[in-house]
Amino acid sequence: MKSPKLWSLQGKSILVVDDFPGMRSMMRGMLSAYGADDITDTSNGEEAIKRMHDKSFDIVLCDYNLGEGKDGQQVLEEAKEDNLLPYSSIFIMTTAENSMEMVMGAAEYQPDDYLSKPFTKQVLQTRLKRLLARKSSLRKIARAMQRKDYSHALSLCEKQLALQPGNRFELLRLKGELSIKAQRFDAAAAAFAEVMSERELPWAKLGYGEALYHRKRYEEAKTTFKELIKASPNYVFAHDWLARVYEKLEEPEMAQEILTEATEKSPKAVLRQRALAEISHQNEDLDSAEEAYRRVMRLGKNSCYKSPTDYASLSRVYLQKGNNGEAMKTLALMKKEFHRGKSGDRLHAIILEIMLYR
Repeated sequence: MKSPKLWSLQGKSILVVDDFPGMRSMMRGMLSAYGADDITDTSNGEEAIKRMHDKSFDIVLCDYNLGEGKDGQQVLEEAKEDNLLPYSSIFIMTTAENSMEMVMGAAEYQPDDYLSKPFTKQVLQTRLKRLLARKSSLRKIARAMQRKDYSHALSLCEKQLALQPGNRFELLRLKGELSIKAQRFDAAAAAFAEVMSERELPWAKLGYGEALYHRKRYEEAKTTFKELIKASPNYVFAHDWLARVYEKLEEPEMAQEILTEATEKSPKAVLRQRALAEISHQNEDLDSAEEAYRRVMRLGKNSCYKSPTDYASLSRVYLQKGNNGEAMKTLALMKKEFHRGKSGDRLHAIILEIMLYR
């Protein structure tokens, strides 16, 4: 009789990101004990992104607090934005901090799991075993998604669903999300509705509302998102979609109100702060626009979403308020921040400056 195959991390490419050498060494030891033979480690977020550009990792263990530069949330957001994390990869956020701001901020980009420090070798093994098993069951779908072959990925979802698997809800979630990517909004709504008929899960209701939005059924979408916010007030993705609905219904003041509420709950999301700044500016609420643009610039300092447009927009707000001195200071800061950046950003900054001087 064959003995059961021992669980091993052999052959898995792993990236460890932590600013403390002792923690990196400890995690290396834990991973090596389970057979890991391809471990890369780095102490900061910028280097982590470079490594992920150079190589695709099966597992990323990233600390939230990384000292100066990018934090773990910003590493995750840039990895997602630049498609450095295929669906088959695992991203685990490790942290000794458990503040609401940290959890809400990191949750914006949905890591596969969190590990609170300190953790044991056994806890790490349990999490990795579970996540690797889940990802393995979806590997064919993940390959199709990586190729952006959404039709084939949907076909594979249907085949797996026909087998009545234990991960049925996850497959229905994938089916709904892939259907939206493929602009099959009726199919997306049906997938999410199937989940909701059994359990009122927040992600299912959000997906259902998003499908309604794309079908231009804005009143129904509004009702769906409002119900979700009432049931799950910290599920801030619903606020984002409700704000979009209000804009479509030409109710920009309501969009500003709901985004203000969302940024109070989860203040670290650059894109949401930018959306609030833009809608406040549109509503001629210059004080709120100024505050939001200043937050965008502060939060975006080490973010992949940093943009000269935010500096130019804040300068425009200052000009409208008659504060020419602050407008010029902000433009000078824009030139300083982007003079060594990407050529496209430098050119953009110059064009924006010229437009503002007109």
